[in-house]
Amino acid sequence: MPYKLFASCIPVKGARRSAIYDLQLGIFYFIPNMLYEILSANTVWNAEQLKNMYGEEAHPYLEEYLAFLLEKRLVFDCPIAFDAFFPPLDTNWDSPSVISNIILEIAPPYDLPIGRILEDVEELDCQDCQLRIPEYSGKKRLSEILHKMERSIIKSVEILIECQEVDAAEIEWAYELCRIHPRVYNIVFCGCAESSTIRSTPDNMGNVFTSTFSLLAPASARKVRQEAPLIPNMFRFTEALKYNLYFNRKVHIDRFGHVKNGEFQSGNFSNIKTVSLRDICNSVEFQQYWTANKDNTRVCRDCEFRYGCVDFRVPVQCTETSEYYYETPCNYDPYTASFQ
Repeated sequence: MPYKLFASCIPVKGARRSAIYDLQLGIFYFIPNMLYEILSANTVWNAEQLKNMYGEEAHPYLEEYLAFLLEKRLVFDCPIAFDAFFPPLDTNWDSPSVISNIILEIAPPYDLPIGRILEDVEELDCQDCQLRIPEYSGKKRLSEILHKMERSIIKSVEILIECQEVDAAEIEWAYELCRIHPRVYNIVFCGCAESSTIRSTPDNMGNVFTSTFSLLAPASARKVRQEAPLIPNMFRFTEALKYNLYFNRKVHIDRFGHVKNGEFQSGNFSNIKTVSLRDICNSVEFQQYWTANKDNTRVCRDCEFRYGCVDFRVPVQCTETSEYYYETPCNYDPYTASFQ
């Protein structure tokens, strides 16, 4: 019986190994490069045809590969005559939002013009916000800011707060904040001794976590790729085909009102206290890294993680060509398939 990959199961080539992104179930599988080549060259898995094509010595590998694909339910029965009835996935990506995500740092001197920022956010159609509280005193400002967001276009809010020790009172505070403000989908206590889930809800709202990640850590202390499993999804995968997942349609405003496209960019694009966020985000200079996708970036183009990697490094564009590269290495090496 011939078999065919589900349209939502996408093989991705890497230098040392490849992967299959199951975009529907959000699962990521490593596969040998030989299996990638077979899946890319053949729209239907015809066992007899493949055995004739690759020779007798490849028979055990072909049987093993097919058993894997069937076990993981990545393929389905598909007579060759029906192949044309199952077209490939439409990978076009677009968004009506000029800005999709905004990060606000809430810290002394606590004078960000939140009301005006929310007005600009409305015009930019930005619906997701992350609030970063690097100093514990900033916790007292949260309720006021969240109340201002109640009539805004913001639909979801994630809160990251530096708090090295989380006790019962902190957990109760987090629960109460989520109850009062249903837009809050995650509260993460950062800088903790270990990462753990305190509460995870079925509707994905009001979750509470602790994390070893610290808001006070410099860029040099952060890993580009975590060793935790990648969780792919349709929206992120299709966006990554054309855009940079970290920079595309994102904006970061620090405690002093300085506006950046990414947290670790050198310099800034002006100050929110003197220039409107709308004017900043619509400028060509602000959007320069949005299309710096991984397929056009040295080393990254050879990595099996490239369509799910949110890389905070600032890309550099070659003067001779249109391709990009990074001045600092990633902690994952696609040529050895190992983390450093």
